Amino acid sequence: MKDREFETLGIILEIKNHNDNDGILKILINDGIRFLYAKGIQKSQSKNKLNTPLLGLVNLEIIKSKFINKISTLKRAKVISVFPMNPMLQNIYNLVLYFLNYINNKNLDFNKYRIFLESVERNPNQSLSYLLLEILRVFGMKPNFESCVECKNKTNIIDFEFYKGGYLCKEHSNNYKNSDYLRALYWLEHDFSIFIKDFDENISIKINAEMIEILKSII
Repeated sequence: MKDREFETLGIILEIKNHNDNDGILKILINDGIRFLYAKGIQKSQSKNKLNTPLLGLVNLEIIKSKFINKISTLKRAKVISVFPMNPMLQNIYNLVLYFLNYINNKNLDFNKYRIFLESVERNPNQSLSYLLLEILRVFGMKPNFESCVECKNKTNIIDFEFYKGGYLCKEHSNNYKNSDYLRALYWLEHDFSIFIKDFDENISIKINAEMIEILKSII
């Protein structure tokens, strides 16, 4: 039995009832979406039930199935961080759950996800920006935040377009973006604490709308 047990971090995406007291968990782990059989998880006194909140980041102890075509079994779960129970965050909750369900065989940075969970109640839109950028990276769409995507020039930057892949200099765009918007994007990539401190929610809302549009176009 011991050689079939392992631990991993995971995000709880769904719990479906199975039989009288059991359940099937849909989880996102470091190599994609998987399913686990969770014995007794519907019981009110189940410790695993309390430690598997939807969108929670959880440490999972798993027993691999002896059979290739059977799902593994949850042995023990320990919650690390949870999505806040706040009705004001429902739209963000729905959006995150939607996008995470499309991440299969891809490697999400769980440390960044933990930072998102710990920040989202205080700074909802900035935190969503932080997570959406990580999801863009997972899908191979992370922009260039260092120089013009066309010529690699680091000066005379005037524009940023997600669909073009990042910053653009005045030789390759005539669309002059607000300097605060351009700076916000830089700090979103390089230092999340500065991004939160120096830039307001309105800039994040604009950034989020553009990232959501890109993500919905590729999934």
